[in-house]
Parts: sequence; structure tokens; C-alpha cells
Amino acid sequence: MGVALYIVFRIDIRTASIVAMKCLLCAAFLSLAIAAVQVSTGGRVFDFWNSPHVSYGPGIFANRNHQALFLGMTIAAIWWIAGRTSRSHRWPAITSTLLLLIGVISTGSRAGMILSLLLTVGGILLFDEKVRSSSLRFKAAWAIGASTMLLFLAFVNLRVAESLLRFNAVEDDLRWTFWRGTWKAAKAFFPSGSGYGTFVDAYGLYETIDDLSLTYANRAHSEYLEYLLEGGLPFAIALAVALTLLLLRFKRLLQKRDKLSSTNLQSLGGLWTVAVLLHSIVDYPARTPAVLTLFALGLAQFFTDDDAVAVMGKRHDQKI
Repeated sequence: MGVALYIVFRIDIRTASIVAMKCLLCAAFLSLAIAAVQVSTGGRVFDFWNSPHVSYGPGIFANRNHQALFLGMTIAAIWWIAGRTSRSHRWPAITSTLLLLIGVISTGSRAGMILSLLLTVGGILLFDEKVRSSSLRFKAAWAIGASTMLLFLAFVNLRVAESLLRFNAVEDDLRWTFWRGTWKAAKAFFPSGSGYGTFVDAYGLYETIDDLSLTYANRAHSEYLEYLLEGGLPFAIALAVALTLLLLRFKRLLQKRDKLSSTNLQSLGGLWTVAVLLHSIVDYPARTPAVLTLFALGLAQFFTDDDAVAVMGKRHDQKI
């Protein structure tokens, strides 16, 4: 599915990007509205997937972590859209950002909150011309204002306070257990790997008695560890090659950015790509079709030729 999406977006990056952004905004705010109902009813309404996370407002997702990342990626897209239009769109962008951030915090996803904050800051710094060209004092005022609002919400809203307190319980997370067992299995099956799709069986062979519980690990909750177990050395080589290509592309983008203002589309693709790759350290976001769609679109935008992006930017500006 990801390969097919990537090819489609690469063929007509201009049309695909505009349509995708409109669909993304609709989907994100629909998911946010559903999440509000889920939270307000304690998960009794709109429990589509019989999910244990439903009371945390996962929206259209079964996993609250994926909802948080999805909303965070939408925030970056909102600032890209605002940066392509008139300055009058800045206030709607700010309002939308605050609403989506409240949705992210309500999920209680620690990785989602961190990545959404980075996506928000990155989106504002990259795409808002006023902030980007402003003084350090102005940027500091933005940061202080946002932090003050977050602290205020933490004091007046119990759900926000509970979400922030989850950072104090990192050491109790089951991920540490999953990672320990996956690493043992990965070393045992290296270098050939256990074979793709065999994680549950391979992990069970090396799960210690102390780690046993009434539930079982269906995922390693780290894409890199899980693929290392299943793919072995071939995966490690492929990952090294992919990361090298990404770093080279980032280097070229940084060199071109000051000379080519239309690299904003590539920058958005880079933000999305980095967000998914970072989240994959502690979860499995790209296995969710909605996040996979954004990941595929982000890669297509990120690796689009400079000339094609420039043409897209000119046509889009004329249309606006």
C-alpha cells in the first residue's frame, strides 16, 4: 500500500498534495470530534475497535499513540497551508493548532505529545514567514506564551494533568520488557532473521518466565527491533542505506532552502518522515493505514525534484 501511494504521489505531486491536505484536515478534525465524545463519555460511545484506549480519545484509531501522531502531523500541514496563503490565515492556524494539541494531550501518549510539540514548532518556524524572520525575543515570547497556556491547562483540567504525569511512569512501561525479549530473539536469529511476520512466535521462544503475563506481545513496540528480529542482517543493511539517503537529501535541502523558497513542500515531507521514523523507535505507526498514507506522501514530497516543486509552488500561488 505504501509503495502504491508513493508512486501515485510522485506522478502528480501538485494535485496529490493539495487534495491530500484537504482530506487530511477533514479527517483530523473528524477524529478530534469523535475523540471528544469518547473522552466525555468515558469510552462508552464510538468504541469502534473495542480498544482499551477508547477512554483516552483515540478518535478513528484503535491506538491512542497513532491518534496523537496523526494530529501532530496535521498541525505541521496546517502551518504549511497558512504559509502558502495570506497572513489573515495565521489566527485560524493558531486556533486549529491549540484544538489539535488539546486532543494530543488528552490521549496521554508521551511520544505523541513530544513529537506533536516538535511538529508544531517545526511547522511554525519553517512555514510562518513572520516568525521565521522575527527576532529571538519574539520567538522566545511565542515559546513562553505556549508554555504558560500548557501549564494553565494542566492546573484546570484533570485529564491534561494526568497525561503530563505519565512522564513520571516511564520506567514502568511494558515496552522495556518487550524490547528486552525482542533483543534476545534478534541475537539468536541473527544474521538471517526469523522471517517477516513471525514476531509473535519468535518472541515467545525467548520470553522469560518473569515476563509472562495474561496478555501476549503482538508487537515489539519498536519497528526497528521487530524488523531486526524478522529481517536480520539484510534489514540492517537496508536501514543503513535508507538512512544514508535521507541524510543526503536533508543536506541538499538545507543547502537549497535559502535559495529556493518553494522547498516548503519538501520541508513538510521531511517533517512527516522524521516524525514517523522517530515514533517507530517506540511504536509501530506506519502499520496504521492513515499514518502510512502520510508517511508515503511525506517521502514523495521530500524526494521530489527541486524543479517540480518550484513549478508546483508557482501554480499553487496563482490559484490562491
